[in-house]
Amino acid sequence: MLKRIRMETESAEISETKNSEGRRHKLQMDINMCRQKLQEQQQRNKKTESDLRKEKWRQETGLETWLTKYDNEMRQKQDEYDEIETAYTEEKRLLIELEERFEKLKEEYDKIMAERKAEEERLAMEKALRERRWQAAGHIQRFWQGYKVRKKNCNSSSSTCVEAVFDKRDIHAFSFI
Repeated sequence: MLKRIRMETESAEISETKNSEGRRHKLQMDINMCRQKLQEQQQRNKKTESDLRKEKWRQETGLETWLTKYDNEMRQKQDEYDEIETAYTEEKRLLIELEERFEKLKEEYDKIMAERKAEEERLAMEKALRERRWQAAGHIQRFWQGYKVRKKNCNSSSSTCVEAVFDKRDIHAFSFI
């Protein structure tokens, strides 16, 4: 009995050992397979991480390039703007200066033109007065000549001479003065 128990025990032990060995072998294979999967996953992750790092570096480098380019363009545009603003300010200053000069010249021109107009009006009035004087002198001379002729005729003729010497037409001739 003891022998039988021992045999059963040994047989159970052997059976258990075989089962245990089989399970252990199966578990070891599972472990190896999991380790292999883990290594493969780690390699994929490392490759993905490396690719992502490269992409990140490429994007950061590209971004820095774009930022540098943008900064340079903005600096250039600012310089252009400053030049244009300086030119505009100078031209505006010159325009204001020219407008002030023009205003002074316009005032002088208006003053000169007003003086010329006044002088022309004065000369026109003097000319008109001179014309009237010449006409008046002509009328006076004609009147005087007519008077002398009538007086001469009167000395040789009758008593109605006094009225004939001062004719109404002659007196009317002086009404324009």
